Order: sequence, then C-alpha cells, then structure tokens
Amino acid sequence: MNESAQQNASLLQELQMQGQQLKEQLESMQQAVTQITMTIESLQAIEKQTKEKIMIPLGSGCFLKGTSTEKENIIIDLGTNILAEKPIDKAVEIITGRKEELEKQITIVNNQLKNLDTKAREIINQSKKSN
Repeated sequence: MNESAQQNASLLQELQMQGQQLKEQLESMQQAVTQITMTIESLQAIEKQTKEKIMIPLGSGCFLKGTSTEKENIIIDLGTNILAEKPIDKAVEIITGRKEELEKQITIVNNQLKNLDTKAREIINQSKKSN
C-alpha cells in the first residue's frame, strides 16, 4: 500500500470514529427530546386533571400512588440543581425552551454527520482516481 493510500485509509478510519461518536451523541439527544416531550404531555395532563389521585413516576416503570394537594405549581430544576416552584404553564414554557435548544443541537450534529460523509466520499473517490 503506497503512502497516499495509507493516509486515505487512516483519514477514513478517523472519520468513521468521529461519525460513531456523533451518532451516539445524536441518539442521546433524541432520547432527551423524547423524555422532554413526555414530561410536557404529563404536565399538560395534570393541568387538565380534575381528580386528586395521581401516579408519581419513580423511574424504571415504577410508580407511587398519591394524592395531589396542589396541582397549580410544580418544582422544576432550573439548572445546576437549583430548584424553583413554578406554575405548570411556566414550567411547560421552560421545558419547551430546553426541547427547542436540543432540537437545534440535533440539527447541528446531523449537519456534522453529513459533512463527515461528504469528506469520506471525497477521499474514496480520490483513492479510486489514483488507482
């Protein structure tokens, strides 16, 4: 294998590793968007709920039966574990902002993946021409 072919193979391997990292990052962000969407839907359902009995999610598909004494406000993490009591509609607004920011980041990562793919194709085409 000549030096140019070795460089191209090395570049392709590096691009593949970067692409894999971006795909993992993308998957994590998409899961976060799904979780945020479910949270927004839950908050909106609570806001409309007339019954006081609720199911409190504990994680891993486990719930605690409870009674809601107040459904006008919830506690929300504003970042770096700073908690604040907010009306549900304000909490939905905050969480929707987070979702929109994540969706912007997903677009950026998707564009980075497309750029990596374009670079890889260019290297492959260049290798074919030199052979």
